[in-house]
Amino acid sequence: MVWAGPLDGGDQTEFRTALSVPLINCFTHVSVAGPVLASHPFDLQEWPIAKFAHVGAPSVNVEVKLSGVKDNEVEQGKDPMGMMAVRGPSVGTTEGMDEDWVATGRVFRVQANGAFQEV
Repeated sequence: MVWAGPLDGGDQTEFRTALSVPLINCFTHVSVAGPVLASHPFDLQEWPIAKFAHVGAPSVNVEVKLSGVKDNEVEQGKDPMGMMAVRGPSVGTTEGMDEDWVATGRVFRVQANGAFQEV
């Protein structure tokens, strides 16, 4: 079963209970051949007050960076948050684009355990 679109932060338990199957959350982008970020089937964490559910850590052969991160907030203990860019062997670029990094146009927060969550 494929669920298109973002999953609410508190809906994961209901989906696991109703469907009785492992739930894998992922973020995809048109320039990447495969998932950019993906959770593990046994990843049971959830944040009910969050707008979107977390989508796991970077996938195989994908390097992720955030731009526009506010260092002073990170130094105060907050999670890094910024615009995501990706690169790697599975990331395609087109002529005229930056050869290394491809911007996704999405803002993500990186949690202390390495999971990414769209803001």
